[in-house]
Amino acid sequence: MHANRRFLHTAFGITAKPIVFVPILMIFLLMILSLGSVDVAADNMVTNIGGIINHNSRIGKEQKTAMDIAVHNFNKRSTMHNLALHYHKLGGDPLKAAYAAKELINEKHVVVIIGMETWSETALVASVGNQAQVPVISLAAGAIKTRQWPLLVQMANDVSEQMNCIAAIVQSNWIRVVVVYEEDMYGGVPAMLPLLSEALHKVGSYIVLHFAVAPFSSLSNPKQFVHEKLMKLKSSQPRAFIVLHASLPMTTVLFTEAKKLDFVGKESFWVLTDSVASLLDSANSSFFSSMDGVVGIKTEYSENSKQYLEFYEQFRQRFQLEYAEEENYKPGIHALRAYDSITAITAALDRDKKTFTSERLLDSLTSTSFTGLSGEIRFEDGRLSYQSIYRVINIFNMTYNTLGYWSPDFGFSKSLDVAEYGKNDSSGKGNPFLKLVDGFIKPPGDLKRVPEGWTMPSLENPLIIGVPGNATSENLVKITSIKNSAEKIYSGFCIRVFEEVKRILEYDLPSRYVEFNGTYDNLVGNVANKVFQKGSPIAADISKAILRLTEDGTLKRLEEEWLTPSAECRNSQTDKNIDVLSFQSFWGLYLFSIATSSICCLLFLAKLLKSFYHDHESDDIHGSDDSVWNKTVRLGRYLYKAETGNPTRAPTSSRETPHIRNMIRLSKFKKRKNRENHFLFILGAER
Repeated sequence: MHANRRFLHTAFGITAKPIVFVPILMIFLLMILSLGSVDVAADNMVTNIGGIINHNSRIGKEQKTAMDIAVHNFNKRSTMHNLALHYHKLGGDPLKAAYAAKELINEKHVVVIIGMETWSETALVASVGNQAQVPVISLAAGAIKTRQWPLLVQMANDVSEQMNCIAAIVQSNWIRVVVVYEEDMYGGVPAMLPLLSEALHKVGSYIVLHFAVAPFSSLSNPKQFVHEKLMKLKSSQPRAFIVLHASLPMTTVLFTEAKKLDFVGKESFWVLTDSVASLLDSANSSFFSSMDGVVGIKTEYSENSKQYLEFYEQFRQRFQLEYAEEENYKPGIHALRAYDSITAITAALDRDKKTFTSERLLDSLTSTSFTGLSGEIRFEDGRLSYQSIYRVINIFNMTYNTLGYWSPDFGFSKSLDVAEYGKNDSSGKGNPFLKLVDGFIKPPGDLKRVPEGWTMPSLENPLIIGVPGNATSENLVKITSIKNSAEKIYSGFCIRVFEEVKRILEYDLPSRYVEFNGTYDNLVGNVANKVFQKGSPIAADISKAILRLTEDGTLKRLEEEWLTPSAECRNSQTDKNIDVLSFQSFWGLYLFSIATSSICCLLFLAKLLKSFYHDHESDDIHGSDDSVWNKTVRLGRYLYKAETGNPTRAPTSSRETPHIRNMIRLSKFKKRKNRENHFLFILGAER
């Protein structure tokens, strides 16, 4: 051994120390392996991808983390392609987004751009992508059907389905709604607003007010700004709100100030769209503190799959390291769709082993089909074609619970399997949403039912009931003054009916009677314009209550009590003095009719006799030997034929002159004379 050590010392000029030599050898081998690894990576084809995100928003942070994880996982397993992500961070300015897209295309030579949180950003970036022939994958919530940008791919479902779900919740319960949304940097409204208005119109509801707030980042004092905007709504009666679009900080300020002004709770009803409700998974506890009773919809996705659980662990670790200031490390739907967008690109890369270009990428993307973290991924007309199922949630006690599900094919159901595969389990009668939440929704306070979505009367502001001071019947309404007091007693049939209605309503209805001495038209106008405005739930509830009173006999009993005379009243002296219609009541009319008819009959007979006399006047002149009886019979026949409209003589014109009548008589006389001469001639011949 000593000889060997001397040999090493002689040959290499060093003293052999095994403990030092082994680590040196290991480092040498690792360097060789590392260089070999670099050479292999250098041989892989690199595809540049551009990312445009809002680094100040929670959504942007989630999207970046998710895309980093997706790229890391792909590069780790790929032997042919590598992905390189080039981010351009901005604060939600659409113009800056367009500038960033040009920079990524010209300087980083990206073949695709992913990101954009809002539709205004998407529109400008898509225009830049069209000019450069670079596909753009938008992560903005809610896809809008458009043919303006053929290279645009929207990683979202048709937003009209989401609006139909919101309308189905509002249907038949809240006719007048207030829509709340946060404007973009240039005062633009969400692109989904017209679709919401159309969906509400189909179910009989409409938007009465647009509650638009400026972007959160542009406000120096957001709390004061929102507080002043809400104060303007104090005089408005509709209390059904739809939060269409808002960032996480703006949503927090909105509900904090709304609760201070009693816009949250009691009879108010709030609905969150998917773009807002999806923030719940990423929000901290302060976000829920002012939202008890709020209802929202969220895109349904599985949180129990192996793929999701692996991603969740990676996301939690990376997000916590990079954004330690955040309290919640759970990914939302925005993170899942960002991850799926990278997965769609990698799926296209796996199919195409040749040189990758933007044109070939777009063709591969549109034909991609797989099951991602956010659900089924397949595209049609540049957007996801798979119909989403929305989970209906109710925020209560610093968290949210699931009320049920809604799908475009089957409507509301309490089972996910029914919403996805089976038939609708609702009866189809009434409002399916009310059947869904019956006994399960958790409104704030002591309310045991779905809020009315309307400013309801209270003890401080009761419902004013106008009572006519000059009513024609005291049985209907009667006002009795109290001596030495400004108060009055209101009674009568109408008052009793209204009290019975209040008794059977499902909620308290504080009211106060006020004497009204104006015209009836003014009274009705005040009721229609102030008490029962269009969309007021009180009118519908009172109508239903009156129907119940009719069905259970209460209304009939009140009619017998107040509107039917008693037996004593019918037998009283008052009844004896009441005139009753009888035969004697019309004796004057009968007498007048008889006298008029008699005079007309006599005039008619006189005219007929006159006509008879003129027709037979010639017979009397020449000494007709007819007996009285024959003349009487002839007169009777004449009268009869005149009555039946067939007189013996042809009728003459009403304009016949006396000269014409004389000519007719002369003609008859000549005919008679000729007959007599002819008769005498025959007699002479015989002799």
